[in-house]
Amino acid sequence: MRIAHGWLALLLVLIWPCVAMAAEAVGPTVPAMGASGMPTTTSKLLLSELDPGVRIIGQTEVKDVEGDAQNVWLIAPSPPRVPELHPNRIVVNVEAPAGSKAFSLVVAGLSKIGFTVTGVASVPLPDNPFGYRYMLILMADKPLLALRVTDAIARDSGAGAGRAVLIGAWKQVP
Repeated sequence: MRIAHGWLALLLVLIWPCVAMAAEAVGPTVPAMGASGMPTTTSKLLLSELDPGVRIIGQTEVKDVEGDAQNVWLIAPSPPRVPELHPNRIVVNVEAPAGSKAFSLVVAGLSKIGFTVTGVASVPLPDNPFGYRYMLILMADKPLLALRVTDAIARDSGAGAGRAVLIGAWKQVP
């Protein structure tokens, strides 16, 4: 019985991002970064700390009462570990104190494994002149193993005297 529950839980973890993309937005959402930048509510939630305690699990489009469409990120509480996913969309928070190379090393490392930066937002680090916390939004042409992503982030942020956390990973379906 435990094995069946374990397999069911694993199946749900693997297909949840696809289900979330195919359905209407259910559960907590925040406005996604758009052409005009990062909405204030999203910035306050996701950039106030290196690890905001929530994870972005998908992106979808919702319509308001006037019929205008808006992209939103679906969010959920942080799981105890990164699910075994093959995302093609990721969001990474990077803390780069003054003089740190963490930002450029993380971008270069993720680029080597196939991700392209599609958006960047930043806030200054408190009590650290010229230090910033960045949010990187990245996409890949094909899904990649999440473990490769987390390994690249850990290796490159540490080498650059900074810190980074994967705060979103999902497979965007057309």
